[in-house]
Amino acid sequence: MGVEVVYHRGGVKGLWIPETRTITLREGMGHRKLRSTFAHELGHAAHDDWPMQDRRLHARQEKAADEFAACVLITPESYEQAERLVGCHEGSMAIELGVTTHIINAWRNLYARQFA
Repeated sequence: MGVEVVYHRGGVKGLWIPETRTITLREGMGHRKLRSTFAHELGHAAHDDWPMQDRRLHARQEKAADEFAACVLITPESYEQAERLVGCHEGSMAIELGVTTHIINAWRNLYARQFA
């Protein structure tokens, strides 16, 4: 994708900087939060997002980046396997799949829309 990844201290978990095609990630995050944040920021890169002042457009970008991350990190098969192992509790599912609960919920919402 031609993206550079750098780390920063303090502040936001992650940030996509389109001008330089850079993703910056906060140092010291746990594995699940780091994976989820990185995949989310990759979603912004994949969609070539630029900062939006309009709240609705910004929210649409964030939702699309969350869904990109969910699809990159969770397959239907891995989700089904995790659910068989730990049940449907979002926290348990997140631990089993190595993601945040936010990504679990994005995956659930995406797949619920597809099969509704």
